[in-house]
Amino acid sequence: ANSMVQKKGTENLKYIFVASEKWHPGVIGVVASRLSVKYDLPVAMISLKDGVAKASCRSIPGVNIFNILKLVENKLIRFGGHDLAAGFIANQEELPYIESFFEKEIQVHEHPNKQTKTLEIDLELPIETIDKDIIQDIKKLGPFGLENRHPYFLDKGVKIVDTKFFGIENRHFNGFLIKNGKSFPLVAFDLSSKLLKSSKNAVYDIVYYPEKIINRGEEFYQFRLKDLKAQKA
Repeated sequence: ANSMVQKKGTENLKYIFVASEKWHPGVIGVVASRLSVKYDLPVAMISLKDGVAKASCRSIPGVNIFNILKLVENKLIRFGGHDLAAGFIANQEELPYIESFFEKEIQVHEHPNKQTKTLEIDLELPIETIDKDIIQDIKKLGPFGLENRHPYFLDKGVKIVDTKFFGIENRHFNGFLIKNGKSFPLVAFDLSSKLLKSSKNAVYDIVYYPEKIINRGEEFYQFRLKDLKAQKA
């Protein structure tokens, strides 16, 4: 699927609409999610068999994939889902029409994937000042979720060392933060691309929050990075 996307060219790609007779319908949802994260685009991944198309669709904020399917429901045998994840079944011969409608509707949304994403920082707080009391105070503000996000803190001039990458395409990493001679464990998701892998002496500004982790009965604290930016040399 990734090869098919690459052949189309990704520079001006606004959506992904791919189909194959080789794909099992039980796994296309997982792959559609991964493609959507990788390219930050709406995705329709379709399994073909005996003239029937079974599709899993994943979207990005700003593009309601369910509403798009609803507008073309006269060409679908069945469909369902919600704004960011949906699916449909249709006759294979209807796919060109469905894709043309898919393209037309996504163009209307002015490509929200290109919008600048921002984080609201609550306080500039050096990581070496974090202790159990501060973490307990933060915990009192919870529980955290969509309606009550976790507070984010800023620190500057931090080194990141001993990194180990994991996840799909090594998008995530863990390691240690070094500041004023002190070391702190960290974990970061979907931020590997922002690391300067060619410079071991790089210094970063980071957005983070501390969290308590219990692993095999042992309690410890780590820093969850939400963003990072390398300082100019």
